Amino acid sequence: MRYVRGQQVVMVLISLIAVSAFLSMPYSTLLPVFADKVLAKSAQPVLESVCNAASSIGVSCQSPGALTYGLLMAATGIGALIGALAVASLPADARRGRLLTMGNLGFPALVILVALSRSFVLTALLLMGVGFSFVFQNALGNTLLQLTTPDGLRGRVMSFYTLTFKRHDALWRGSSRPDGQLARRAAGGGSWRGGLPGLRLVRRLALSGSAPDGVTI
Repeated sequence: MRYVRGQQVVMVLISLIAVSAFLSMPYSTLLPVFADKVLAKSAQPVLESVCNAASSIGVSCQSPGALTYGLLMAATGIGALIGALAVASLPADARRGRLLTMGNLGFPALVILVALSRSFVLTALLLMGVGFSFVFQNALGNTLLQLTTPDGLRGRVMSFYTLTFKRHDALWRGSSRPDGQLARRAAGGGSWRGGLPGLRLVRRLALSGSAPDGVTI
């Protein structure tokens, strides 16, 4: 704990991931409301095409309404897969710190655009970007933490990082009921405001760190 507090780069990296997880990740809790209340009408042409294609091979759509949410989650997963492959393909001398900052700023910005969108196709494309930026920033943050931490402390620092991330993950999952009730009352509108504090704080944190010797950030 003393090492984490005393190393600005390590503290900034952990703070970036923690802030992003706490302020932006609840979008997935509210996504079923968007699928049901906001995007249902614009999704009808897509659902009809998918169900017609499925019926041609002998598969029936038992619950077309649930398909809307399923397709949105699938779009997020595709973006996440692309983000993971993008991080894995980075060269050794890549400016990972700058890329991490771009991912940290892009993630809440895309969440805000998702909240403002009323088109199913546009929302699915934006969610691909959300999945991409989320995995991109977390994989880069994990990589930079391991590169900047001495061998003797790496396990303890990574356990602190995991504890911080999972604690925020548990907090927003535990608050899903009030979030869902609020979203139902607002019919999905106005939730974009929740991304603004995260966008401001992530930018402030991202500009405050400096890299240790021998590490390309």
